[in-house]
Amino acid sequence: MKRYVSIILSVILLFMTSIMVASDDADSEQLSATSNPPSEWAWADIDKAKALNILQGNYNFPGAITREVFCELVYNYISEFGDLTVDDGHIAFWDTDNPKIRVLSTMGIINGKSETEFAPDDLLTREEAATILNRLILVVHPDLASTELYFEFADGVQISDWAMSAVQRICNLGIMKGIGNNKFAPKDYYTTEQAVVTLVRVYASSGVSKSDAASFSDRLKAQMPTDKNYMFSPLSIKMAFAMAANGAVGTTKAEILDALEISDLEEYNRYAKKLIEGYQKADVLKLNIANALWLNESHTTQTFSKQYQDIIKTYYDAEVNRSTEDVIAGEINRWVTEKTNGKIDCIMSEDMAHNDQFIMALLNAVYFKAAWQNEFDEDATKKDIFTDRNGNEKQTDFMNETAYYGYYYDDVIEVLALPYKNRVYDETVQEMHSYDFDISMYLIRGEYSEDTLIKLIENRSLTNKRIKLSVPKFESEFDTSLCSIMNRLGVVDAFYEGKADFTAMFDSGDMYLMDAVHKTYINVDEKGTEAAAVTMLVGGATSVPPQPIVVKFDTPFTYVIRDDANGEILFLGEYAFAE
Repeated sequence: MKRYVSIILSVILLFMTSIMVASDDADSEQLSATSNPPSEWAWADIDKAKALNILQGNYNFPGAITREVFCELVYNYISEFGDLTVDDGHIAFWDTDNPKIRVLSTMGIINGKSETEFAPDDLLTREEAATILNRLILVVHPDLASTELYFEFADGVQISDWAMSAVQRICNLGIMKGIGNNKFAPKDYYTTEQAVVTLVRVYASSGVSKSDAASFSDRLKAQMPTDKNYMFSPLSIKMAFAMAANGAVGTTKAEILDALEISDLEEYNRYAKKLIEGYQKADVLKLNIANALWLNESHTTQTFSKQYQDIIKTYYDAEVNRSTEDVIAGEINRWVTEKTNGKIDCIMSEDMAHNDQFIMALLNAVYFKAAWQNEFDEDATKKDIFTDRNGNEKQTDFMNETAYYGYYYDDVIEVLALPYKNRVYDETVQEMHSYDFDISMYLIRGEYSEDTLIKLIENRSLTNKRIKLSVPKFESEFDTSLCSIMNRLGVVDAFYEGKADFTAMFDSGDMYLMDAVHKTYINVDEKGTEAAAVTMLVGGATSVPPQPIVVKFDTPFTYVIRDDANGEILFLGEYAFAE
């Protein structure tokens, strides 16, 4: 009998230890560690964590999180928003060889259960989580460390002395919350979704942006393919999303502007207007920016708001068009062909045009054609060997010229400037006419970043040197979807059906971005460069428009003419007989 009682008690104990507390924003709802989908209250932050690269892979969200998995999330956070210590390969704990744990241990962000044991598979307690989050802030965001430590919980006596200050700081910052009744439950287990949500709160509290670490173009470049040639236009992408931001509100707008590094949208609008007008004046080279909107009236009764139309017409010189699903793809593609001088001829597919959710397309096109300041001699173009990233050799045409070029070289970077003809001689006044631009192509090898190039240019580090230059002659096309790319830059809500808020764009109703497509073309030859880029944002209704209800008044009916402002019925009648 005792044996059976012991078995029953063991089963009960095993069941009880499998129940984890999901506190914070879930009112301490008890969730099984074997559940997989995240709770509804955590969805938005989980999506944002994916966009910020904090969350990578699949997780058992409501289930309790292990010490090792939490460390991996913290490591991901620091790799995006801080400086990681280089893993020197030393053995920190005998029970794990995880390099991320080694790095965090070296940085002082995590400790083991003892000096030699980490216990990676142990479940993380709430006070342990608070302690690690506190150390993360002290290391990565020290400006938050001055937070006063005054928070008190009814179960404060249960908080370990080593965790008390951490719990107070983390709770005062709003990064962690209690479980109700002013309790913290320090010994309860922390869930994966709680861990993700709190790391997103650290990000929000710190005020950092991914743009703090790298420029917009650098962050786009980091996501380009490494197995083929590519080209993209940061200007086109930025202007297209800036136009979309003018129609967005709330978090949707904030995320777009943060990714684009635009602190003042009205100021950027004025800047865009000046840029477009300035480029249009050029005659020594062609640099045209065109913008347009299309409304698919087959799938929506919405209309663009007058205020939104005024903004994009005034500042972006944008066309506003209305069309139907049968012809809209052809209209858009003809516009693209015209604005890119035939270099890009298709961006809207018929399948997309007939998609029930497709209601709007926002487009930006950039076309560029310019001659080199010093053209290459066509007779000097010869076949030569180009060695690719994988070490493979292939013959291709190389342009060759010996001339003076701006040039810089050190152990980490090599830069050569190929200027285009940016000025033209005005015979009427017999002097060179300059424009508000100065365009060059920079050829770069080594550890490139936009900031590095800017410093070299501003410091005038590129000195005029006589160079025997040999550079490939090439022509290429590239296209990519921008959805996941912009997600990783922090633009999440705009692509999220039901969360996107573009209510400033339309007189009524909602919209989200179904897709964002970017296509480019470039040709580099002895004469100069011709390039084009198109960015298209495709807006969809937040739900599929319902099939129309057929209503035919072919039986007797009453009609009422009413003054709604004053509540007066002016006329009331019935139509019961055909005359």
